[in-house]
Amino acid sequence: MVESPMDRAATTIDAMEAENIKVTVSAVRSCAGVSMETARSSVEAWRTQHSRPVVAVTKAAQQAFTRL
Repeated sequence: MVESPMDRAATTIDAMEAENIKVTVSAVRSCAGVSMETARSSVEAWRTQHSRPVVAVTKAAQQAFTRL
């Protein structure tokens, strides 16, 4: 089975992350051998999936959610 460019980019990103290598569009493009657009899309998707925004929740809101 032939891997798609997006799959190659995703595999490369996973390997870079496992080795604590900074994930950048240029690095993914170079290592995976994909187009700049594919690398950009893959890195953007990875960043979206791995971002954990901090949301302040008040004590009252926490208590309300625990009652549900």
